[in-house]
Amino acid sequence: MWRPRGWAVGAVVGVLVVVAGAAGPASADDTGSTGDYACWSDLGSGLSLCVDEGVDLVDAVAQEYGVNLVVPDGDIPGSTAPSARLGSDAGARSTTSTVISVIYDNTSYGGGSYALSIASGCGWGYSSLAALGWNDRASSYRSFNGCTSALFANEGYSGASTGYVGSAASLGAMNDKGSSWSVH
Repeated sequence: MWRPRGWAVGAVVGVLVVVAGAAGPASADDTGSTGDYACWSDLGSGLSLCVDEGVDLVDAVAQEYGVNLVVPDGDIPGSTAPSARLGSDAGARSTTSTVISVIYDNTSYGGGSYALSIASGCGWGYSSLAALGWNDRASSYRSFNGCTSALFANEGYSGASTGYVGSAASLGAMNDKGSSWSVH
């Protein structure tokens, strides 16, 4: 049976779009949308992962990379209680990494989030939040493990900033204006 060529191409493209949309955890390269999801980067190893809303980021990191992600206050918004995680056998993991800072879409630490972790230390950051899909997006942040964080209006840690503080439930005039992120 003859079918117009455009119909066949359209059907194949439609199937590919449906199949691609059915993925589970996403890589850090998939951070361009503004939906509620959680992302993570380990600054020492370069590993990163993003998950959809409703997926426990800490458990997903353990399952995908075998990394025991330590969150000093116990959880990242949207994650399950530490005792209820699927990958709760921390002793079987080869690497431990501690979250030192998290930026959030919304004020008061809500919405999507991006967490930075490292085995030890605080002197890290991203000179371009655009590379993470977070340019001009953050509305609050938290720092952990004795670190302080700052968001800067321009890439390269320049321009107006929030100043280095432990946590900021609201960024005031800097709301949705951060282009680089530093943790000390």
